[in-house]
Amino acid sequence: MQASSHAGPSVTLILLLLLFSTCAKAYPKECEYDDKTLKCNNLHTFPNQSDIPKDTTKMLFVRNQFTALPFGALDNLEHLQELKFEGVSMDCRDCSITYLHTWLFYLNTKQGFKEANQVKCIYHNTGKHETVLYLGTEPEECVAPTKCGSMVWPDLGLHALYAILIVPLAYSLHCLRNMTAGQGGNTLKRRASETSYEHLLHHKIYEDLQEQAAAPSAPKESPYEEIHMKNRK
Repeated sequence: MQASSHAGPSVTLILLLLLFSTCAKAYPKECEYDDKTLKCNNLHTFPNQSDIPKDTTKMLFVRNQFTALPFGALDNLEHLQELKFEGVSMDCRDCSITYLHTWLFYLNTKQGFKEANQVKCIYHNTGKHETVLYLGTEPEECVAPTKCGSMVWPDLGLHALYAILIVPLAYSLHCLRNMTAGQGGNTLKRRASETSYEHLLHHKIYEDLQEQAAAPSAPKESPYEEIHMKNRK
């Protein structure tokens, strides 16, 4: 009993330490978090929303390999005041830039947010850099995500899949309809043939009865006359 009573607090303490260490190291290992500032180097993908502490006020990304931000990646960062990207060549025409532009546009209207103008993207065909915040005077002027170039091929693939599924289905329905129509036609023909034969048979019987009724019948001899003839012989 004493051993179990001592083990209870120890297990609780270990669980609390693990929970604290997990919460403290929520950000990726390539990042440093100090004084509500998240600094990340050499990231291949943008951190997940759950990996960024919610009380972060400043984010600095230097020499990273990611070129886009996932939708909703910054939505929970209500205290963010500064956001900087250095050495990140994000494509200005990427779908996620639409999200980032809209997010920064509205967040820039909040009091206390600054350094939004330092978030830039690049047009890879010309090499021209442009501030994300000023891609358009209004967020609605940005290209909608459904019209981004990165969405073209998935849409075409989806349409091709629909065509592959619909064409055999339509052909099967066409064949089934023809088979049903053929069976129905044969049934009607058979019924018509049977009806015609019955009609001819009835007509023949009727004609025979008419002929029998029209022919003169020979008079039948009286039984008395038959007896008289026998006696005469």
